[in-house]
Amino acid sequence: MTASVGHTAHTNLPACANQSADRVIMPFVVSGTVHGELVSANALTITDIIDRITAWIAEDEQATGYWQLSEQQHDVVPLALRHRPGRVRAVRRLTHVVRLVPGMRLGVMLTSLCGEQLAITDAEAVPFGAGMPCENCLFLAAGVGAQLR
Repeated sequence: MTASVGHTAHTNLPACANQSADRVIMPFVVSGTVHGELVSANALTITDIIDRITAWIAEDEQATGYWQLSEQQHDVVPLALRHRPGRVRAVRRLTHVVRLVPGMRLGVMLTSLCGEQLAITDAEAVPFGAGMPCENCLFLAAGVGAQLR
């Protein structure tokens, strides 16, 4: 089950390995339960993940949801995240590195390499190099650089 969108779709996430000039494979799968039934959908961005789970909860207050890298992703995917404006003081809006591991189920909270907890509802994905980098994440990423590629 693979969905694709036109190449014009914008995302701040790393490009998928299975990408051609006219198609982009959805890098995430969102799964859960709504009214006791298992549901699953593909997603392109963190915002898509949040929107999907929010819609499920609007339909059913007892709905559950989690997300993970799609089956097409076989390598660890690094993701640059920072707190959204207004969520924390400006000096805490550092750009952190989060490693997304294939097969690992994820919820609302993500932990960066330095240990910073970021809620996906309060974070924004940014291109690598954007914003003030977290020095600890950079140091730790350098130590595991081969795993982040």
